[in-house]
Amino acid sequence: MIRYIKKNKILFCFTLIINLLTCLTPLFLAYIIENVSGIFLNQDESKITVSLWLIIAFMIYQALFSYLNSRYKAKYRQKLRADLSKDIYRSIFNQNHNEFYENSIGSYLSLFTNDVKMVDDNYFFPFLSMITQCVVFLCICFYLIHVNWTVFFMMDLIAIFTIAVPRLFAKILKKSSNQLSEQSQEYNSKLRELFQCFDIIQDYRVLPHYIRKGEENIDDYENKCFHFSFFTQLNTTYANSVAVIGQMCFILALAILSSNGYFSATYFMSVVTLSNNFIDCLYTMASYYGNFVAIKGINDRLIRMIDKKETEKSLLISEDQNKVCFEHVSFGFPNKESIFKDFSFRFDKGKKYAIVGDSGSGKSTLLKLILGYYSIQKGRIISFDKEPVIIRQEEHLFSGTIR
Repeated sequence: MIRYIKKNKILFCFTLIINLLTCLTPLFLAYIIENVSGIFLNQDESKITVSLWLIIAFMIYQALFSYLNSRYKAKYRQKLRADLSKDIYRSIFNQNHNEFYENSIGSYLSLFTNDVKMVDDNYFFPFLSMITQCVVFLCICFYLIHVNWTVFFMMDLIAIFTIAVPRLFAKILKKSSNQLSEQSQEYNSKLRELFQCFDIIQDYRVLPHYIRKGEENIDDYENKCFHFSFFTQLNTTYANSVAVIGQMCFILALAILSSNGYFSATYFMSVVTLSNNFIDCLYTMASYYGNFVAIKGINDRLIRMIDKKETEKSLLISEDQNKVCFEHVSFGFPNKESIFKDFSFRFDKGKKYAIVGDSGSGKSTLLKLILGYYSIQKGRIISFDKEPVIIRQEEHLFSGTIR
């Protein structure tokens, strides 16, 4: 999915910069707290005016960049979702007849209603936020090094344990994500089938049975949603718990160092404040790592579908603009008896032909071979048009206007 980020690299870079500037507000706040602590501990009233101006600047800074961040982050997600959806849509219609009907309509709808949303929630958005959190994490680390090396090493120790948690859930998150995607396709297919057969269900007086079947389908889907949500939340909760326990130990150690003179009390409040942001960074990165693992199977499946080459139709174009020819054509569906064996015939332009035969004898198949829906096993079909058109008996009016 990185291709969609590269495709919109200017929007991504601009959004990333805005997001970074927004997420760096904790460092700004830590600097203000450091100044205020200096006034309190050192009785230095000369810094009061500076601190007030810093607070006003902080309020303006946060309000401005919070607005810009919300706007451009939403725009970034909207653009990437749209690009992915368009590619999926195009790849579906580039399939040949056989490939298209290997999957149900509900499966295709599920790609747009479920899979694209999961990619957005668990890849596009986390990818942007993950980079931001990494930069904020490094900035906090540099500040801690400036304050005290011992404080920095204690924070790093917390980071190691917190980031290790998602690896414990990697396999189960990936498995539950794939199961949810598959169940979503089946869920959409079954519901679509039931709604399309509404009249038949009513006519045959089998409504109670199909209400029960529909309810079972809903239960199956919701169970898969529950498992995915449960393991995702469990991964997040465990990572957060480890981080919080580490933070409490860190504050205790910080107090001991400060009381023994190894650490300046001026920095105490600012470091404690930054420790909250440090833990938030770890918590967020650990959660997003779990999201990346969970969505990998869906990402790979969508990319394979999008990258699949368009199937060429098995039609030869004739210089003679007045005929369609079958020359020694053999065709049959897999694991079934051949419908055409060494079949040859010529359709001349301007003439009318009636194709008659029993049900299943190959009348519709003959027309679909002319349209290039199927690939023949032997022989060749020569047409005067690369894209022949058929006028069907049943009509269909698409939604929209004639304008």
